[in-house]
Formats: sequence, C-alpha cells, structure tokens
Amino acid sequence: MNRTVCFDTFAWIEYFAGSKVGARVAKEFVDDHEVIILTPVVCLTELEAKALKERRNIGNQLKFLAERSVLVSISPEIACRTAREKAIHGIATVDALIYACGLENNAEVVTGDLHLTALEQVIDVKKL
Repeated sequence: MNRTVCFDTFAWIEYFAGSKVGARVAKEFVDDHEVIILTPVVCLTELEAKALKERRNIGNQLKFLAERSVLVSISPEIACRTAREKAIHGIATVDALIYACGLENNAEVVTGDLHLTALEQVIDVKKL
C-alpha cells in the first residue's frame, strides 16, 4: 500500500541542499517511489523567494519537485481548515496552510519546522 506524505518547504530545502537531514528525506521519501509526496503550491513561493534572495536559479529543482510530487492547490476546504488550524495552534498562515493541506489529504506532514513538529500527524525529519 502506498504511503502519502505532505512536504513542508523545510523538507524540500534540506533535500535540495544535500544536508544530512536531506539525505534522510531522500532515503525515507523521495527515493521511495511507493511514497506519494504532496507539495502545497505555497511551498513553490517560499522556495523561489529564498532562491531570489540568495540570487540562485532553482528552475531544475522546481521541475524535479513538480515531477516527483503532486502539487496541491488551495481549495475552499483547505482554506477554511487553514483558518481553524491557525486559530487553534497560533501558527503562521503559511505553516497552517501546509499543515491543513496534509490533514485534508490524510497525509502526514514532513517537516523540521519547530512551529509544526509538535503537532499531530507530523513527521520531524530531524528525528528520522
């Protein structure tokens, strides 16, 4: 049976950086094609903004991300769930959006973001 996970921007940053955490992300999720990876489209915004700030071109990385994962747009259900999660947990809107994408798709959220790691249905990549 396939496993479905939802990647936070943190997971993709570590993966593309080739860090120790990124190597664990690769082994556990990216390299295992039985794993279905969901990526909220807002992660593309965060990745591109980071690259622009660092004056890097990440076109090939974004292409890989789009090929290896399923991009998740913001539906009305996800938008409303985001508001609830933001209110309940007191987290930033983008973090709540990524978390809501995972919850609405019955997927564990893969991250190392301290704002999310204590929440239910979250895999802390720093502990893999």
